[in-house]
Amino acid sequence: MSIVCGTTIDGFGNQCYKENNIGQTETLLMTTPDFQFDTASDAVLEASYLQGIADKKVFPINDILEVEPTPIEDGVYVSPMGKENKRFNGRRANVYRVNYDVGRHKILKTWENKSWRFFKVEGLEGKVLGTSQDGIVIKGLDIQEFRVSTQKDGTSDTPAWTEIKIIEKNNEQWDKYPCILDDLQFSALDLYGVSKVTLTQVGSVAENAFTVLVTLEDATRKNGASSGADYSFLVEGLTTETNSFQLVTTATGAITNPTTVVVDAVITNKYVLTFAAAVATDTFKVIPQGDALLLHESAYITLT
Repeated sequence: MSIVCGTTIDGFGNQCYKENNIGQTETLLMTTPDFQFDTASDAVLEASYLQGIADKKVFPINDILEVEPTPIEDGVYVSPMGKENKRFNGRRANVYRVNYDVGRHKILKTWENKSWRFFKVEGLEGKVLGTSQDGIVIKGLDIQEFRVSTQKDGTSDTPAWTEIKIIEKNNEQWDKYPCILDDLQFSALDLYGVSKVTLTQVGSVAENAFTVLVTLEDATRKNGASSGADYSFLVEGLTTETNSFQLVTTATGAITNPTTVVVDAVITNKYVLTFAAAVATDTFKVIPQGDALLLHESAYITLT
């Protein structure tokens, strides 16, 4: 009779499904080490992710086109007698390929040598894959190494890839404590990070109102038609909800939301903001806000 060392061993019977139903990863949700979902109820809500993005704790990497497994195999010593002895456990690792413009590639390169965890979002059904040691608190998988390649040259066969290599810290966090978030109340594949935008005041403050232009500047591209200035794009479609913008008083830090936000009928990135009381020449910014999962913020400007 054989001896079983474990006190209990779980078996598995005839399952309702016959194959692994996890598809290829199409989005990575990079998180700061302290980010977590306290319960599964939080982890299925869109608002939880958007708040994490606004708080600069969640950073999506979207539109992954290829995934190449590059695992680190177990280290095994084989004696002259043919006996094997494991020296260290291998680790799961992958290369994720994206086809990003130079501006986004430049941002990705700044993410190296940071402390990260990450969730994988698979493209078959939009499941979010993480880990939970106690079955309650859910975190991203811990990372040993996060590397971003030099952007490749495009060829007739391949795009100008950016390759992201992630080596997971250990396999136990998935092999022993996997957590699959299924049936989300939104599509995690549609999450995007915060875009840095530029505010330009138009005219002067008129009692309780003023006007701003909102643009997205790309310093990696120069516009020959504009004497070599940075290429800029109109930021349209910011919601007309009053909490889309904030007026921040420099001296006290008090925050005031406008009573109305009106988009110009002709210049679609021009916003007229009206407040309940007179506006001083304080500091103003666009806060991160959600509209069709687009988030924007700007540096502060001083109104005149």
